Amino acid sequence: MRKLLCAVIAAAFVCAPACAKSAKGSFEGGVYFPSLSAPVFGDWAALSSPSLGMTVFGDYHVAEAVTVGAETGFDFGYPIAFLDGEHTTMFHFTPQVKYFGRTVLFNRPGRYYGVFGMGLYRASVLDDSSADFGINLGAGADAEIGKDMRAGVELRWRHVFADVSANDLDIMPKISLAF
Repeated sequence: MRKLLCAVIAAAFVCAPACAKSAKGSFEGGVYFPSLSAPVFGDWAALSSPSLGMTVFGDYHVAEAVTVGAETGFDFGYPIAFLDGEHTTMFHFTPQVKYFGRTVLFNRPGRYYGVFGMGLYRASVLDDSSADFGINLGAGADAEIGKDMRAGVELRWRHVFADVSANDLDIMPKISLAF
């Protein structure tokens, strides 16, 4: 059911009409899919392997170079090294802020940016789950691929403050629409 819900949300973003430039007072929404989340550092890296995931986001431009927004995502399953066939899933909801700079990428108008967010992460393993506070910090770049449509990639580090602290490095291809 979760995978179906993620697919429906992604389709809504891809099919939504775009009607304005990325300027103060406008919105931007999009999807990161498929993202690859690789455990790094400490116990989390020793216990699990990389997971595919999907994230949707919505941002509001408070200035030409600054957005505030939120994202929600789901990692489909980190295989657990010592439990054959078992995996950990992770859902997150994260308010965030992005700061942009302008550039040219592949002969098209583009942007580079930094992102910082903090929010709630819910991990589930077997019959147990926990909700914990977490942060993410990253950078990305995107370029216009059509009227009010952008494609790009982000690299993020996530840290979840839990009994077994989760440190992930995420590679996140993205597509977004301004409206």
